[in-house]
Amino acid sequence: PPGAGTDAHFIREVTLKAKVATNLNATFRLIKELRKRVVAREKQVALEADLVTQDAIQLIRTGKVHRLRDVHVRPNVGGKKAAGTLELHTNGLRFQAPRGEKLDLLFNNIKLAFYQPAEKEILVLLHFHLHNPIMIGKKKTKDVQFYVEVMEASYALDNARRSGYDPDELEEEQRERQLRNRMNQEFSNFSKKIEDQAKDLEFDIPYRELGFYGVPPHNKSTSFIMPAVNALVELTEPPWFVMPLSDIEIAHFERVVYGLKNFDLVLVFKDFSEKPLHVNAINIEHLDALKTWLDSCNIKFYEGTANLNWNAIMKNINDTGIEGFYEDGGWKFLNMQGSSDEEEEDPDDAESDFEPSGSESEEEEASDGSDEDFTDESDGSEEELGSDESEGQDWDEAEEAAEKDDKKRAREREAKEARESAGQPKKKKKK
Repeated sequence: PPGAGTDAHFIREVTLKAKVATNLNATFRLIKELRKRVVAREKQVALEADLVTQDAIQLIRTGKVHRLRDVHVRPNVGGKKAAGTLELHTNGLRFQAPRGEKLDLLFNNIKLAFYQPAEKEILVLLHFHLHNPIMIGKKKTKDVQFYVEVMEASYALDNARRSGYDPDELEEEQRERQLRNRMNQEFSNFSKKIEDQAKDLEFDIPYRELGFYGVPPHNKSTSFIMPAVNALVELTEPPWFVMPLSDIEIAHFERVVYGLKNFDLVLVFKDFSEKPLHVNAINIEHLDALKTWLDSCNIKFYEGTANLNWNAIMKNINDTGIEGFYEDGGWKFLNMQGSSDEEEEDPDDAESDFEPSGSESEEEEASDGSDEDFTDESDGSEEELGSDESEGQDWDEAEEAAEKDDKKRAREREAKEARESAGQPKKKKKK
């Protein structure tokens, strides 16, 4: 141990005996509990080591306090799911649980804010992605979400069948529709009040029409991921996926092969010390839409046919250094099959660069000369074809003309054979 002298002695093992075993068992249990508390305290200290001290929230003592009632928070405050009240104050938000627990979010610690209405989901929510993590209970988190369920997540099915025109069922659907519209409106109004109070905070609404199904890095199941103005998000099922666009260096599409139905997306952070994020099993029909969206966000992207070993790539980049990495070409090694800024070659330029050599022209002349050795019949047919082509006939007209020519020759041949069979003398050729 540190600080021990050279002449210090230590006991390696001690065996204790007692006439009553309960005393030793109680002592052993107390020692184990004490050790467990010490280890837990050390873990808690290590967990809170990188926490940033937050400013105190400034409560509105006089005047109207805007509130959003009967909302739930994730992660849960106090360890149990219970509806509480979300209040808007001078420099932040305060959530009060029914049993007295409080959660404060300051505006200066909110990096991104999202409002997602309940359209095809059962939740309407406000999601906050923070600059610095905070402690909620015994967990450290950078994402806090307030939500309301606008419909039942599951139904108890009984044996009785309900008709599609059951008035009770129709009334229930109408109540759910009214509740969804009312909660969407309340959350939208509350988000606008937060924007007015915070001044420099703006809520982002994900683009549902650009959404796609994929497997995010923090979730092993397929989720519906939606692009937004400032991030790529999945906010319905925890653990949530929030990837700010300002943190992305490049994007790389993997397994883009003709015939495959899915591909993978790799997002590389600007901080090369962080491990790249993978979104797997995306349907190939979303490839062009994602490229257009990344291009509109000014994010460089590449594509390839294989999965790369990104751990080795990032280790090589960090060992080489950022300056040396970009001096060696940067990300050009990913440009195997084209990228977002690759310019297509002009076909006119390609044709202008081609000039036939002299030997090729001589071969063409020789081939033209050899064509004169054909028979008169073939020459005639070629001349007719050439005249057809010069007149601009299409394939159908050319076939029709050839068919007429064949019939004419057949008639002449039949007449010749008929004359020979009738004993008519053949015409002598002039010498």
